Formats: sequence, structure tokens, C-alpha cells
Amino acid sequence: MKINIIGTPYSGAENYSIQLAEDLDLPFFNEPFKFVDTAHKIQEGPLEVGGGIPEGCTHYVAHHTAEQYQRTGSFTDEDKLIFIDRRTRWMQMLLYFSANILYEKYNKKYSIEYEHDIIEVSEEEIKKFDDEINSFNFLVNKFSNGRIIFYEDMRIRADGKIKHPSGFSNLRFKNKNTIKKYYFDNVRIKEKKRIIFIVQSEMTWNGFKGLYNELKNNRDYEPVVVVIPQVYDTGVVQEKTWQWTTEHSIKVLNDENVPFFNLATIEKEEQRVAYLKNLNSEYAFISTKDDWYIKTFFGMNCKEISRHLKLVYIPYYGATSVDVEEIHTQGKGHLNYWKIIVDSPLCADLFLQQDINNLNRIINVGHPKIEEIYKVRTLQGNWPIENSEDKLKVIWAPHWSCPEFPDWDYIGQRPNRMNLGTFWKNCWDFYQYASENQHRVQFVFRPHPLLQVHSKLHNYYNQYSEFVEKWSALPNVYNEMSGLYNETFAASDVMITEGISFLTEYPIATNKPLIMIQSKDGCEFNEIGKIAKEYSNQVTSFNEIRYLLDFPSALKAGDATQLVDYLIPYREETSRKILNTIERMLFDEL
Repeated sequence: MKINIIGTPYSGAENYSIQLAEDLDLPFFNEPFKFVDTAHKIQEGPLEVGGGIPEGCTHYVAHHTAEQYQRTGSFTDEDKLIFIDRRTRWMQMLLYFSANILYEKYNKKYSIEYEHDIIEVSEEEIKKFDDEINSFNFLVNKFSNGRIIFYEDMRIRADGKIKHPSGFSNLRFKNKNTIKKYYFDNVRIKEKKRIIFIVQSEMTWNGFKGLYNELKNNRDYEPVVVVIPQVYDTGVVQEKTWQWTTEHSIKVLNDENVPFFNLATIEKEEQRVAYLKNLNSEYAFISTKDDWYIKTFFGMNCKEISRHLKLVYIPYYGATSVDVEEIHTQGKGHLNYWKIIVDSPLCADLFLQQDINNLNRIINVGHPKIEEIYKVRTLQGNWPIENSEDKLKVIWAPHWSCPEFPDWDYIGQRPNRMNLGTFWKNCWDFYQYASENQHRVQFVFRPHPLLQVHSKLHNYYNQYSEFVEKWSALPNVYNEMSGLYNETFAASDVMITEGISFLTEYPIATNKPLIMIQSKDGCEFNEIGKIAKEYSNQVTSFNEIRYLLDFPSALKAGDATQLVDYLIPYREETSRKILNTIERMLFDEL
């Protein structure tokens, strides 16, 4: 095993080499090319001064400076080549240089404080130090298949700022941005930046996968996926109703050949947090905004866990279309996250109305889930029921917020009265129609997951189970209770729903007709919802649904051009825009 450790004169590479040699029980050689005469005989083992490599010695650790190795070194694919660059030392040299200027001016050592005098480090001085590492950069670029270690870079990134050397304080430079830019462009970029995706359910993956693929295809990043359970807490009763599941997320990730770690396999809450911390990531994408959820799984609230991780919140929904936006902008744990991706300019305005300082936190370039949904238009689709060629293929997606159920959550001080769902009023009408029209209509039943949860909470579960049992016995129906719906969307002909997410997502994904069931008890729609409703076929009774299914030619197509332009301003570029914005924000915070 031949290991060459290459470093700048102030990188600490020699100490690293000595330690590595001890760990591997190999001889260590310091500056082995100092003497050209390779026949110069020396004993194997640690050397305090220079010398050549003994003939026949093929297993060793050798330390070189970059200048030495560039001039006289050799390298083969079988060798291990390690670059060590301690750029913090470079930063400290600049600070030390400036401190000397201050010392000469104030004759006050180790307690240099000033408010108005700004000492400028000249570009010549920066260039001087820059030249010292040019040979190192040459080697890094030349031997890109070698392993590159940035000895203290991880600590710098974890702190999010460049540390001053001990003994000096309140040092500022006119050319601070020059130092920052050099660090950002020439130091940080040399090491792959690890980004975490915390997948809560298979539905959140639709919002992550575009970003994940963008990072995966960029050699500067290393995306890492961890899976956490789906947890429901309705807040309606004292006891919590939790559904701890990871199998749906795992299936989707396996189907797409995405490597992941199941965080639920770690039993202790504090060890789950420790696992994420030890990944040493730049930041993590997360799709839950709720304090109780974070507390349940990680044993700490959103504010506390944000001290350990830079969390970027991506809403689990693609776009909210009803007048309950304050639920998404007030009083939730995500207000403690580092950055928040908003689904639309409307949502951005709500955050800014709440706090103008949110301007530095929100990312308003479109929602990656909506962009992913838009790509469904290019799919042929896969309908899960056989013999569908001459059948009308219908997705029925009832909402959960039925008037029969009590209020869920609060908007500020007032109850959240969405009350959009009509399932308990028309479920048996759907059953009767599907039973009578087996020869010409097929249904995929895609209820909101909370419909079943609330049925259990409010003593409707027996009725729900009875319906599902009889419904499932029909040959022309399929229950799609989980999983991504992209393929089903693409293969369908029409959707029937009162749901607020599908109201926008289905026409964006398919440009096909959507039947929107209006509930007289339902909440108001916002500007996005009003636009989406205009694309839909609005009905208030099952007789109207029956007519549109009997005569599908009467359906109005779901041309969602205006929605697409509003919600996807950077079509096919949303993920890249988000990442570029985050990179700019990271730079600004250095």
C-alpha cells in the first residue's frame, strides 16, 4: 500500500501522515523526493528529516508539499493519493497580517477592537497567499480520481462562518466578500456537499425527486435519503391517533432505485438526531411543518432540532387553493426552519405580511412537486384495472373534511371549517352507479388518507369499512390507498373530487376534465382555487355527476394554462432555481 499525502506548507499534512502511518502500521517518510538519489539507503520506519524511499519499499506513507510533488513526484492508478488543504490556516494568515497592522497602529496586542477604522487587506497580499496554493490546486485538478480531504473544512461549514483566530476580535475587512468568494468558489466547491432528504411519506417524494435528481447529476453534491414514519395527529380528541408507516415510502424508493436509510430502525429519539448530525450535511429538506410531529419522532421541537440541522421546508402539498393559508404561515414549527419554499407568489405575500424579515427565509421560484406533476403529461400511464380499452376511466378522490366531523385545527383564533368533503352524502350513490355501469365505466378510488383516520375518530369506521368491503367486490373498481399517483393520472380520463390539492394538480398533470363537487358548507377558495375552479366542471348533486359520466362529451376539458404559468414560472428549471437560491443564501450568510 503506497499512500502519498500532499499538502500546502501550512496544511498540517505532515501530522496527518504520521498519524496515518501509525494507524496502518506502515513506515513514514518525510519529503521523500528531497534527495534525488533513490539508492540512498535508510532504515524503514519514522524519519524526522528528509530522505529517499528505500529500494523495494512499496508499502509506506509519504508526506510531500505540493511544490515538491509537482516537481518530482510520480503517481500511478494503484497508488493512494490524498490531498489535504487546511484553508482555515490561509484565512488565519490574512487575519494575522491585518492584526499586525492594527498592532503597529494601536500598539495594543491581543485585544484589538475598533468600530470606525477599517483595515483593508490589499489584493496584492491576497494574491501572495493565493500563489502559495496554486501548485496544490494544480495537483487536485490533475489527479481528480484521487481522494481529496479538506482537513478543517467541515468545521467551517458547520459553523456557517469563518472563525477568527483566538486572541483577536471585531476584525473586519473592506474586501470581506473577496475572502468569502474565494472560500465559497475555491474551497467549499472542492468537496462534495451532502444534502439530506427526510422522506415522510411516498407523497412527499414527488416534491423531492426533482431536487434529488438535480443533485445526483451534479458532481459537487451527494444527496442522502432518510425515511421517517407517516404520523397522523388529528388534534380532535385528547389521545393521538398515530399511523407509523414507512413501507409505502420504501416501496416507492425501491421502485426508483433510490438508496435510503430507514430512520425508524433507530429506537432512541436522541440517536435519530445524532444520526442526522453525523451525516454532516449542508442542509436537509423536510416536508412537515408541525412541532408535535417533530417532537413525537425526534424528541425535540422544530426550534430545537433546527439548532442541529439547517432545515429547508418544502410543503407536502403542491399548492393550497382554499382560504385557510394562515394555517401554513402562522403558529407552526416550520417558522423555526432555516428556509421555506413557498408554493406561489400568493403564499409569499402572506409570509411577508406576517413578517417582512421572512424575505430572507422564503424561496419563491415555484414548487418542485408541481413541476414534477407537470411532467405527467409526457407519460403514457398505467391503469390498474384490466380490460379498460373501451371504458371510461374515472378517478374518484374524496376529501376528508366532511361536515359530519368536528372542526380540525385552528386558523388563528377561529376553527378550521373547510367542510369540503361529501363522501358520506354520496358514497353509496357512487357504489350504485359503479355497480350498474360495470360494462362501460371503471373507477379508481383514491381517498385522502385522513378520511379513514377521521372515520375511526368519529365513530364512522364501521360505515367506512362496510362501504369499502362492498365497493371492493365490484369488478370495475380499484382502491389506490397509497403510492404515487402519476401513472394513474396519466392513464385516466376524468377525475371527481372535492379535494383542494387535486383541484390544481390534476388539470396541471393531464389537461383532462375534472368534476368538482361543491359543498354548501365548504370554505371559500383563494385566488388559485378560483382559477382552478374555472377549469373544472362544477356540480352540486350526484345527478349532475351521473349526467357527465353518461355523456362525457359534455365535459369541459381542464386547460390549466394559467395555473401552469402562475405556479411553474421557471418550467423545467424549478429545482435548479431552488438550489441556486439556496447557494446564494449560504454565501450571503458567510
